[in-house]
Amino acid sequence: SQPYYSMAAELIQDSGPARQVLGEPIRVGDVDVGSKFTSIGAQHANITVGVRGSRDTGTMYVHAVRDLPLGPWSIDQLNLAAKSVPGQLLR
Repeated sequence: SQPYYSMAAELIQDSGPARQVLGEPIRVGDVDVGSKFTSIGAQHANITVGVRGSRDTGTMYVHAVRDLPLGPWSIDQLNLAAKSVPGQLLR
């Protein structure tokens, strides 16, 4: 998997607010390549990923960037939209 996916999965699983909303453990699905939000370039990645916990399900929206085409990725923004909470900025 891509580094930005792994980084985002770790961030959401470690997020107190996400654990409160979704419940534990948080399971992270695959990137939704059919989503209109999902686009991946040399220096940016916007991905949509389904997430599920013991209490709720939702979607994680991730915006990752890097300064150089082969440089390290960083998560610029991570949002959670759960069924019970329409939108929550986690990072």
